[in-house]
Amino acid sequence: MMRYPLTLLLCALLVVVSGCDPREHPDVRREQKDELLIYSGMTMIKPLLELAKIMESEHDCVVRVTYGGTGHIAKSVRVNQIGDIFFPGENSYIHALQNDGLATDVVTVGVNQAALYVQRGNPLHISASLQELAEPGYHVVLGNELSGAIGRETKIMLSDAGLYDDVIENVLYMATDSKGLAQAIRHQDADLVINWKAVAFLPENKYVMEALELPETVAPKHPLQMALLSYSQHAALARAFLELARSERGQTIFRDYGFADGS
Repeated sequence: MMRYPLTLLLCALLVVVSGCDPREHPDVRREQKDELLIYSGMTMIKPLLELAKIMESEHDCVVRVTYGGTGHIAKSVRVNQIGDIFFPGENSYIHALQNDGLATDVVTVGVNQAALYVQRGNPLHISASLQELAEPGYHVVLGNELSGAIGRETKIMLSDAGLYDDVIENVLYMATDSKGLAQAIRHQDADLVINWKAVAFLPENKYVMEALELPETVAPKHPLQMALLSYSQHAALARAFLELARSERGQTIFRDYGFADGS
């Protein structure tokens, strides 16, 4: 009586094992698609993901994006030496990689420019001046220069204006990246921050904050660039992505997110 159930159990196990044999079920061994790995700054992630969908559809590939503060992702690019494209918020990071032989092909896909941000409607009537950041009556949050491109840009702007030390004395806390700065306004931690102009184009920010534009002599426009990493394992595919990004279709996407000149 005991041998019959045991026989059934052995038969069931044989079915499971044979069902996993790739020779009988070739669909199990599907050919793996080529994958692109892109390192991106925080502010550009939404247009980048739109481009990734187009690329996957038209080139039958997989596009993976890792993103965060540009300072952090720049370190990952250097240390990991795995991946295909680097897309920082500020192009001095690309220049540093080029100098070290880690970045080759570079394409310009738009512009990036900093601005002052206040609560929607500017209830405190803050003027478009860096001097406002040093006023002790305001809650000020700035980007960390070591972790994000906007933090680096902020330090340069304030240092050039001779205001850096005064403003730092007035800072409530330092945010890691542009996302953290936007959250400081959305959560009403801050009355005033410096962030990239393109942040105002994101749906979650449109109705809770507004940008006070600064003159280009104070907040210069920077080319927004992507670079091919010299150790890329899929260089031809990566170059196709770069071409897509700077094509008219790509430019339309970047324009919609505020990265075009004059946005």
